[in-house]
Amino acid sequence: MMKMAREIGGRSDFSPIVRLTVCALLFVATTCLTQCGRESAHSTKIDEGQEEIKSLISKITKPGTDKDTWCSRTQAAESLGDIGVEAIPALMEVFKDKDEYVRRAAAYAMALIGKPAVPSLIEALKDGDARVRRNAGYALAGMGPKGCRAVPALIQAVKDRDSNVRSVAAHALGTIGHDAKAAVPALIEALKDEISSVRESATSGLQSIGPDAKAAVPALVQTLKDENEYVRSGAAWALGAIGPSAKAAIPALIEATKKDNDPDVREYAAQALKKIQDQ
Repeated sequence: MMKMAREIGGRSDFSPIVRLTVCALLFVATTCLTQCGRESAHSTKIDEGQEEIKSLISKITKPGTDKDTWCSRTQAAESLGDIGVEAIPALMEVFKDKDEYVRRAAAYAMALIGKPAVPSLIEALKDGDARVRRNAGYALAGMGPKGCRAVPALIQAVKDRDSNVRSVAAHALGTIGHDAKAAVPALIEALKDEISSVRESATSGLQSIGPDAKAAVPALVQTLKDENEYVRSGAAWALGAIGPSAKAAIPALIEATKKDNDPDVREYAAQALKKIQDQ
């Protein structure tokens, strides 16, 4: 998985926010493998049942900040995902843990459970605790298209008062892809967000939706002038993913290839032009 993280982190065909989020999830899944030397959680079948869940929860709630305790807590959170549906209520409680990496491990576990976890994650997106809402978004982002039932809830989450929740919700919609096309209006609005990470996630979401995001072309053209280079790169990449329906963006993309002060933006704009004109 560390090799996968390096490969994804070095890919130029993913936006920075996509690379960062995927690598973060892979990091959570592998940190204890490298630091604690344990075997992969998937190589050993964990007995299902409430006793096993109770045992794992006791490890997660064990006090202490040393490395061994941290590894044990993170491993236990991940292992709950191997148990499956029965562990969902316990994992939802772990979403409130004070340690960010333990919470991320729980999100990773929920993503592994997949579709059966979606209803609980939809409810979690409404929780009063921003940490819970944020980790519900991480879990849904890890599921990809399996989380399509959560699209209406994620659309609402893009408007959340917490900027981190807005950002991860926009990214999660992108991982769902074509089935998230109903989110296009919300993602267009998110391109105006005051927080750059939210705007970048919105471009990532629109890029993943692809041709069905053609209504976003005018807004993406404006976003090519954003103050943040990652947002501009994402806008160019999204326009390329939309394809021929983004022909109205050709003049702006040509200008970006010539005048943008960031080499990555110029490169993304050139690639977008090729995708739009060659199809």
